[in-house]
Amino acid sequence: MKCSKTFASAANVALPMGIDEMIHLAYAVRRERRHPSSRHASSGWPVWREAQSRAWFPIVASVLIVLPYLATLGNRSSKVR
Repeated sequence: MKCSKTFASAANVALPMGIDEMIHLAYAVRRERRHPSSRHASSGWPVWREAQSRAWFPIVASVLIVLPYLATLGNRSSKVR
């Protein structure tokens, strides 16, 4: 029972983060398509690849910031009772 509460808490944090990152990635694709000096002003995978190449660092940074919190949450919930 303790473990399922920890996983539920982690899912409550992880799912909105994933949705938020996908929204930011979609906006980056939109900006890339609209920018007149863009190498990939057309649609398709090159635009997504370019946006992903710019967005990977903020995504990884936010995961590395939240990951220690989730790890301590799991340790804390197992001690509380």
